Amino acid sequence: MKLIVFSDSHGINYGMMEAMTLHPNADCYLHLGDGAPEFVQLCQSRGLPYAAVRGNCDFACDLPLELTLNFGGFTFYLTHGHICGAKSSTAGLRSRGRDAQADVILFGHTHEAHSEYEPCSTHPYYLFNPGAVGRSYGSKPSYGVIEIKGKNLLLGHAYL
Repeated sequence: MKLIVFSDSHGINYGMMEAMTLHPNADCYLHLGDGAPEFVQLCQSRGLPYAAVRGNCDFACDLPLELTLNFGGFTFYLTHGHICGAKSSTAGLRSRGRDAQADVILFGHTHEAHSEYEPCSTHPYYLFNPGAVGRSYGSKPSYGVIEIKGKNLLLGHAYL
C-alpha cells in the first residue's frame, strides 16, 4: 500500500500534479492543509482516492481540522498542526496523536520536512511532516511517500 502526503501547497498545484504523475497507482493521496480545497478539486477531477484536513490558510473550507484514519492496519492521525502549536513545539501533536493511539502522526504548517521515530514502550509512533509542496522556505519543495509492506512502515521524503 502506498500513500502520497502533501502539505502547504498554497494554491501552487504543479508539484502535486507531478507527484501524482510519478505515483499514479497510490492507494490514497493525503493533504495536511493550506491548499487543501485545490487539492480536493484536483483529486476529484482525476478520480483519485483522497483525504484532507484544513489548515490555517484554508478559508471558507468545510474540511475537518483533524482526522484519524486506518491504512493497512496502522492508525494515522492527520492535522495541519496550527491547532497544536506545531511551529513552536511538537508536544501538542504528540499528545493528540497519543490520544488517537496513532502509529503515525502526520502534520504540516512548518514548511519543513521532518521524520522522527519515537520508540515509546507503551505505543511507539512516527512523527512525520512531508514539508511544503508549494511554498518552501529555504529548501526544495517536498512531499511524503509512505509505504506499508505487511507489518512494516516505510516513510520517506521526495524532493521536486
